[in-house]
Amino acid sequence: MINYLKSVIFNCQHPKFEANDSKVRYWHIVKRKCFPQGCAISEGAPITPVLTVSQEEYRAFLDGFKVFQKWAHTRSKKLKTNFIGVIQRVIPRFEIALVESTLFHTFEGYALLYKECLIDNTFFEDYVYVLIDKETQDIMNFHDDDTVSGAGRFNIDERGIVTISSPAKLKTIIPGSSNNYWDVKALSQVSLRYVNYLQQDNCLRCQWALINTEWYPHRKRHRFQLCCPLKECVLPANGN
Repeated sequence: MINYLKSVIFNCQHPKFEANDSKVRYWHIVKRKCFPQGCAISEGAPITPVLTVSQEEYRAFLDGFKVFQKWAHTRSKKLKTNFIGVIQRVIPRFEIALVESTLFHTFEGYALLYKECLIDNTFFEDYVYVLIDKETQDIMNFHDDDTVSGAGRFNIDERGIVTISSPAKLKTIIPGSSNNYWDVKALSQVSLRYVNYLQQDNCLRCQWALINTEWYPHRKRHRFQLCCPLKECVLPANGN
């Protein structure tokens, strides 16, 4: 299946995309509904994303995207969606809560990160995060490069991040490496650096990558975010 979630066929001059050479995911354009009318920024004229492909290629892309949307909608309506693939990383998950101007971190469990996998027998070419609790990891002891199958609730958030929650029938088909995930206690008293999902191929090579779920009840905001507890990136830009 073509990777419609992180396909980059637009450039956008909005300041938030400067670090990515103005590249922007198509999913962002769909959710923000900013093409072709553009979006407004404070104290400035509306900014309109610019196509990086021909109109003919764009029309073909849209036809395929409609098929993808139907497929994704069908998955999200099911109580359980089957999946199987090779785990790239087992990474810890935390919840951040803002209480009286103070941020608190609570360990929530782990995410089994697939760079690609089969979802209901469809080859899915994008990252999938299977969310498990600490008790499940203690029992199953998943490692990087394990081939693991299961079933759970499929969801795509507003930024195009795919998660499978409430997993069941988890099973290691082929054991992988013996790499251990990092000590979750190491998170205490560190500053988190948010990672742009366009850069996740590079950042997820770092052993310190983790997942945060942010809750700001008074702002009615919930965000699933890839993070790093290091102030400076430990990898070069090319990921070598």
